[in-house]
Amino acid sequence: MSRFISRLIGFGLAIGFLLGGAAFATEPNPTETGQAEPPAQSFGTEAQGAGPQPDLAYGAFQRGYYLSAFAIATKDAGTGDSAAQTLLGQIYEHGYGIPQDFKKSASWYELASQAGDREAQYRLGLFYLDGLGVATSREKAAHYFKLASDKGQSKAAYNLGLFYLEGDIFEKDFEKAAALFQIAAKANNGDAQYALALMYKRGQGVDQDNAKAASWFRNAALSGHLPAQIELAIMVFNGIGTPKDEAQAALWFKQAAQSGNAVAMNRLARLYAAGLGVPTDPIEAGKWHIRARKAGISDLWLDGFLESLDQKAQEEALARAYPKQSDQATALVNEPEPQAEKPQ
Repeated sequence: MSRFISRLIGFGLAIGFLLGGAAFATEPNPTETGQAEPPAQSFGTEAQGAGPQPDLAYGAFQRGYYLSAFAIATKDAGTGDSAAQTLLGQIYEHGYGIPQDFKKSASWYELASQAGDREAQYRLGLFYLDGLGVATSREKAAHYFKLASDKGQSKAAYNLGLFYLEGDIFEKDFEKAAALFQIAAKANNGDAQYALALMYKRGQGVDQDNAKAASWFRNAALSGHLPAQIELAIMVFNGIGTPKDEAQAALWFKQAAQSGNAVAMNRLARLYAAGLGVPTDPIEAGKWHIRARKAGISDLWLDGFLESLDQKAQEEALARAYPKQSDQATALVNEPEPQAEKPQ
């Protein structure tokens, strides 16, 4: 038992973003997701820095009357209305009612950006980052993120913070990154909350503070951020920066596991095997271990635990893991032993 506990307590996620592996904040492409309605955080959800609101155009857009919105916005954009220009950029970007055209979208975002529209500046930054309608340029992406961030665009602030962490476009500066993450985190950006929590946990750019780390991990976890749920579960399990509560830790691991996170599946399996935070349940332990192993997380300790169960229990664990494949239980339970678990 002590070996099990030491492995769980010693577990730490290998988070890539402080080493340059974080994903920039972006939005789904409706051509990939099949999205038919405007994005939840589309144009007009944050106060604009300049220009009048295209009330009629955006009102039509919100109701799904995209061609009407396009016609009204086109007329208004010709008079220099930056908000209408931004709306046209979004309509072309997502192909709402008209053929998708990234080049035309970028052109409208450029016009609106020149007029100081922060949403257009943020979107144009993403275009330069991904090479949509323009030649890829991280320098220009950073430039537009900074313009938008200076006007209070929270997702741009998060992306700009990542540039300061990487030290590629700007000189590496953890303090500036943390300050930018703070802005975005207070605007309920889950990625920024997670990033800020990691910085408090490690004392990078801010004074090391486990309580603040746990608090920001919790905020991000509540928004559905899977890595934050795991980090929070670890801190709660060990009582670091927050009261120790094995049952609550198990709930966070379970939530992340049910969302498909293989690391959480592995940790939850160990909790069920040891009866920590949950009642001891060998079959549930086996179920989550099988799922984690299928997802690429091997664990020799849990392999041995599963093999120690009788054949009926092993088959039940597999049936719970894959209800539609329960007839293959015997073959899968006796699958070749996976490789030893690699350090996380």
